[in-house]
Amino acid sequence: MAANKSYIVPPVDIYQTDDDVILMADMPGIDKDDLSVQISEGALTIEGNIPPVELKGQKYIHRERRHGCYYLAYTLGDVIDPNKTHAKVKDGVLTLTLGKRDKAKPREIKIETVE
Repeated sequence: MAANKSYIVPPVDIYQTDDDVILMADMPGIDKDDLSVQISEGALTIEGNIPPVELKGQKYIHRERRHGCYYLAYTLGDVIDPNKTHAKVKDGVLTLTLGKRDKAKPREIKIETVE
């Protein structure tokens, strides 16, 4: 990430199940070919680029839709197994399913009675 570059930080929801951590990021206009998701040394990095819409023979009156570079980074620690992780993008929403390592999953402890 370049220090002098401006980035768009997308809104994100993160939730978990017993087996996975799921991250959903709103990235309107993103295409899977313009998106990079990496896990390295316990860190998750998401980068994407939305090019500006080129107008031919027209000019903007009002403009609110954003274009540019998306960037997110999270520290995962040793809870996530990169080999159990997959990503999909649909309708401008990136969904990452980050599989938990077996040691991070909850375990039921059997309680024995003492006679």
